Amino acid sequence: YKKLDFLQKQINAHKEKLKRYKENPDAFDNKEMLKNAPSEEIRQKIIEGRIKHLETEISNFQKSINDLLGGGG
Repeated sequence: YKKLDFLQKQINAHKEKLKRYKENPDAFDNKEMLKNAPSEEIRQKIIEGRIKHLETEISNFQKSINDLLGGGG
């Protein structure tokens, strides 16, 4: 069940990352994409895209756990 432990740790890490990102997106702007966004609208789209990406990764890890446990999606 090492893979289950790994996947659960990934879920927990990504949930924490998502929480921290939502609280302060600028703290994670290491590529300065938010800082250099040409408009507030584009800045919001970048933020929303990152949130969606993290949520998708969490869902994929959960699906993998479900598959391992034989529960499907």
